[in-house]
Amino acid sequence: MCIRDRVSRVLKTLANMKKKDFKEFEIFHENFSSILKEGLQTDWENKEKIADLLLFETTAKDAGEKTCFADYVENMADGQEEILYLAGESRAAIENAPYLEAFKADGREVLLITDPIDDFVIPQLMEYKGKKLKAVNKGELDEDKDKLAEEEKQFEGLIGYAKELLEGVKEVKLTTRLKDSAACLVGDEYSMSPHIEEMMRRMGQEVPKRESVLELNPDHPVVKKLQAIYDADAKDPKAETLTKLLHDQAVIASGAKLTDPGGFAARLNAVLAED
Repeated sequence: MCIRDRVSRVLKTLANMKKKDFKEFEIFHENFSSILKEGLQTDWENKEKIADLLLFETTAKDAGEKTCFADYVENMADGQEEILYLAGESRAAIENAPYLEAFKADGREVLLITDPIDDFVIPQLMEYKGKKLKAVNKGELDEDKDKLAEEEKQFEGLIGYAKELLEGVKEVKLTTRLKDSAACLVGDEYSMSPHIEEMMRRMGQEVPKRESVLELNPDHPVVKKLQAIYDADAKDPKAETLTKLLHDQAVIASGAKLTDPGGFAARLNAVLAED
């Protein structure tokens, strides 16, 4: 029996186990999923069969419960065209991330992927049964282009000011991605997640410098307050303090580390002391 036939037989056996005894398959997956996921990089012929076997936690299920791509696609919201996911160090670290707010609000399920290998191999899968995989903390949201035209005119001055002021930010823009949070940092479509960058630093590896997009929620009271301060006097020190504080909060929420935690503490204390 050739290697190809052996691989095919193993994948078929695992698919049958998943179908007939899901709990037993979950135990297998818990112990050997990383090996399966490596196949997404090395076995293009069987990548969809491998993808069928992968399990993930999700915003629609309690902690510890898992779903697969096939069930996710079957339960997709009306009009949803992408498989949404968010990578992070643990469910606890990402289940309340600002990136999830808009999707939770309109009932779109998001996969929570927390295995360190996921952030390397899942983007390489690219799609599953014609549905593109989309990281909710990367790239643009199509709905932003149409819904924010009027607000962008109102916030134009503040957006330019923030972009000039903040280091490591290549663009500042308004977003519909947020409902409860004031700001978030968004990476390019194929950039590494902050938690992967942190893992690389811990291993002594050089992390490529990247610049993110700072997205602001125009409906949030803090953003409105900042806009009012800037409009009244663009040189008011409060405008700088609040702008940097929003960026600090977005860095923390992204899972990255602040480069100047002392500065963050000072800015936060200054704002708290005011009131």
